[in-house]
Amino acid sequence: MNLKIETNNIETIKTEGLIFFVFEKEKPNEELAQIDKVLGGVISDVIRKGYFNGEKKEIRSIHTHGKVTSEQIILVGLGKKEPFDLENMRQCLALSLLFARENLLKKVTIVLPPANLNIIQDLGTVAIMSLYHFISYKTKDCDKIKKINEVSFYTKDKTNISKYKLLLNKAEIIAEAINWTRDLINHPSNFVTPNHLVLVAQKLSSKNLKVKSYGEKKLKKLGMGLILGVSRGSDEEAQLIQLDYQPKKYKETIVLVGKGITFDSGGISIKPSAKMNDMKMDMAGAGVVLGIMKLLKETKPEVRVIGLIPAAENMPSGKAIKPSDILVSASGQTVEIDDTDAEGRLILADALFYAQSFKPSAIIDLATLTGATLIVLGNEAASLIGNNHKLIERIKNSADRSGEKVWELPLWDEYKEMIKSEVADLNNTGKTRNAGVITAAAFLENFVGKFPWVHLDIAGTAMLEKPKDYNPNEYDYACRYCKR
Repeated sequence: MNLKIETNNIETIKTEGLIFFVFEKEKPNEELAQIDKVLGGVISDVIRKGYFNGEKKEIRSIHTHGKVTSEQIILVGLGKKEPFDLENMRQCLALSLLFARENLLKKVTIVLPPANLNIIQDLGTVAIMSLYHFISYKTKDCDKIKKINEVSFYTKDKTNISKYKLLLNKAEIIAEAINWTRDLINHPSNFVTPNHLVLVAQKLSSKNLKVKSYGEKKLKKLGMGLILGVSRGSDEEAQLIQLDYQPKKYKETIVLVGKGITFDSGGISIKPSAKMNDMKMDMAGAGVVLGIMKLLKETKPEVRVIGLIPAAENMPSGKAIKPSDILVSASGQTVEIDDTDAEGRLILADALFYAQSFKPSAIIDLATLTGATLIVLGNEAASLIGNNHKLIERIKNSADRSGEKVWELPLWDEYKEMIKSEVADLNNTGKTRNAGVITAAAFLENFVGKFPWVHLDIAGTAMLEKPKDYNPNEYDYACRYCKR
């Protein structure tokens, strides 16, 4: 889909839908008033009679009957004007585009209030994200799937066109990396195996992005008994994938670790069959790390970032690890297996220990780690736990700017006691379901040394049960707009 800048007379823009943002109880802005005048006051009449009030996520479509070039005027309510909420605008834009798509519009133009032109990059990114489809395996009726082909942004400011084009170009790069990541996570597990993740990583290789992969022979030499233990029940070979983005100049080194369980059956502690199909997405953390590395390659920031992906399948077989087994980690610490379905923390542990070798200023791991995070936060936020206040605050601030939600949970000593074992150094579950999000993080902390570290449990945000705003779920082809 193309993003464009439009500066022509608003009455003659060649588009099928003009989208206007309207605050609650606010008069139409200059551009909307201009259109209203040409249409004979129909817009102000709709507002005066209460058919549209500007309430948050309220949408009203008005046909122009050929009086202006655009076929429809789409009014989008933003709610109260103060305080300004960028995330609210992102969500409202997404719903307006879905509304337009459902009404078979192919080309739409977004009219921004002049004061908000600086957010064009955010809205351009959201425009592409919200119209995402996953149709890689559909061979029938693809022509019936509704699409918007072009989104343009209207501005009267012709002095900064080159700046706006650069911002939209960056928006396209960011959104394409996000949708590329979504595709990777949505592929089935017979397609995305640990070895396939290696191939994906290798395709990202460039002058400033070096890629290495370690199969089971190398993993044995590195002593990574936890990754190898999880993989034992599968016919697929485990991998540790390393991507190293290293610009010429940098002052900081960050290591990102992404859980890469390409399918999680639960192993011997097998999961119920209901919704086991979702476990193809248990490599979402790995997908995010790969997407970030792809974005770094294209945007070239001056920071060294190393992506580590421990990749394996967790399957039941005669070779699979069993409850009560004891594994030896790369750090030398021993781990008693209480539940083979608590496998993500095992592969992360070996990778986190390996991350220390880069002496980073920060280690951040991302993992669909626990069902407990869904119980705590639902699909609304990721759980955040770490050992360094400054790093935790950096992550929180970044989340606020991007529209993500994270919630910090404590890592008190009492939780650390819970994952100790009577027969080994650690137990992989603490033999309790209580505080499951925190005890998983308490387990991981044993492998990061004294380096600043944050753990993000993204089980709730990676696997949406229902589509939401600009975050569609895997099967989202239809409009989600519900208030007309």
